[in-house]
Amino acid sequence: MLAALKALFASPRPRFKTVDLEARLASPHGGQGRGEIEYAAYAAGASKLEVELFGLRPEDVVVSIGSSFTQRFTPRGGRVDVHLSSLVGDRFPACAPGDPVEVRQSGRLVLSGAFAHD
Repeated sequence: MLAALKALFASPRPRFKTVDLEARLASPHGGQGRGEIEYAAYAAGASKLEVELFGLRPEDVVVSIGSSFTQRFTPRGGRVDVHLSSLVGDRFPACAPGDPVEVRQSGRLVLSGAFAHD
């Protein structure tokens, strides 16, 4: 176990971004919700995905990126703030400019946007 911890802390940290994208999310119906999702890929092969959503009802949300990623999150206090990293084994797709993002609650589209260079 000690060896595993040493390896974790000794592993190279991502430094040089090769991809830096952001999807700004807004309500297609003029609602109060908003958010952004940031994606970054690094030269060493690591990547991260940060999901920040605000102004949501207190029920689960489903975030979809393109057709390859769907994940359910539970808002706390009307917001979702989740940070995923490939360094700790989180799984999510590589994102590209133009990839669509949708956020749904009870099947209803509440936020949408698309990735663009940050």
